[in-house]
Amino acid sequence: MQNQWQGKNALVTGAGDEIGRATVLMLASYGARVAVTAPVFEEARRIAAAVGDAGGEAIALPADPTDVNQLRQMTQSAAKTFGPIDILVNNAPGNLHSAESGGKFTESEPTQWVSRLDALLLGTIATIRDVLPSMVERQTGRIVNLVSVAGISGLQGAPIRSAAEGGIIALCRTLAMDYGAYNICVNTIATGAIRSESDPDSVIGGSVFGRTGTPEEVAKLVCFLCSEEAGYITGQSYIIDGGCILGPKEE
Repeated sequence: MQNQWQGKNALVTGAGDEIGRATVLMLASYGARVAVTAPVFEEARRIAAAVGDAGGEAIALPADPTDVNQLRQMTQSAAKTFGPIDILVNNAPGNLHSAESGGKFTESEPTQWVSRLDALLLGTIATIRDVLPSMVERQTGRIVNLVSVAGISGLQGAPIRSAAEGGIIALCRTLAMDYGAYNICVNTIATGAIRSESDPDSVIGGSVFGRTGTPEEVAKLVCFLCSEEAGYITGQSYIIDGGCILGPKEE
């Protein structure tokens, strides 16, 4: 895939976490110009600077995932700077500042539901909506949505997050059907526990490998789904969790 995206433009949302950062750096290393967003703008600026230090091109853009008007301004700014977006990576978990509190669902309030639904589902819908027209016009495009395995298997104590991420998976399948005729591929990646800088030596119970995955392993799958080699793959949900979702393992 080396340099196959020379002259191509990518937009990566929620890039403030380890997976988002690894994805931005890998896309840039393959020649893409990358527009970077994160809930905290300074995070986006640091990642864009890292791309520049490595010899790539990147810009940081402010983007509140709960503000559809700001998201539209973000996509317009990215296109104005680099040109039409060829690759869109929505990193939904990277838009969350924190997980659900773990309190009883029956005691939760609508304001709590809305904040998570907006950050995860609404932000993804709005960004895709704003990028799709230019992809349709040019009859080409790659969209990859990143969620967690909560969207497939559910996550105890996080019903709203699970519902929102499950919604993103359903959105992916529907858009794949609606826009395949325009040579636009839409896929989803659901991740399990991925190693973080704060706990680089952690392991995850249930992984057949006895370890967590790395952000780079996820980024490689993202890049493959954005490549020419994946041009006949759409509407799919890929799980990258070291086999944890397979169920309990014998000790």
